[in-house]
Amino acid sequence: MAFVPFSSTVMVEFLCSQDNQRLENTLYFRGPQGFAYGNMQGLAAFLIDWWKTNLSPQQSAYLSLNTVRVTDLRTDTGLLVEESSGLPAQGAGQADPLPNSVTWSLTFSTMGRGRSSRGRNYVLGLTEANVSGNTVAQINATAYVNAYMLLVGINAVAENWTWVVASRYSNGAPRPLGQVLDVVDVRYADLVVDCQRRRLPTRGK
Repeated sequence: MAFVPFSSTVMVEFLCSQDNQRLENTLYFRGPQGFAYGNMQGLAAFLIDWWKTNLSPQQSAYLSLNTVRVTDLRTDTGLLVEESSGLPAQGAGQADPLPNSVTWSLTFSTMGRGRSSRGRNYVLGLTEANVSGNTVAQINATAYVNAYMLLVGINAVAENWTWVVASRYSNGAPRPLGQVLDVVDVRYADLVVDCQRRRLPTRGK
């Protein structure tokens, strides 16, 4: 896949594990012009604290956040930060974990239109206490939305980084310069659980 550069943008990967399988979620942030390694470290540290404070209470104790990786997308030889201070961090949920493949989808909305203007995460570490039958409990769904909404407009907190949706392609072709749009809302289509089979042990990454 051809590398697509972005202006002042990084990719953040939350590298986790559960039942000896690597699990991952990804977010994107636009930073200050000319950002440096230290700015990226600051963002990683901020996001580790955010995860531990706001996401881990909803997650299984069998899920572990091991590393936060921040990749500079300005060039294909850009900076790379891997931050693990204060990690690993386990979830706080003591109920039995659901299989790794059981997940639920959150959508990140911008002021733009079309698929290139929306982002998504499939949540990690659901437990039997989070789900009834095939439906995520409303209290847990609200907690997840509220947690992610804390990242909207964080530029005053985390060294002028802004949460964005990043698009590398337009009409199936690589963009000469990646497009980013600020995230303005977090929502879900329904409370029905989803499936990510590649997250099962021995599959995927």
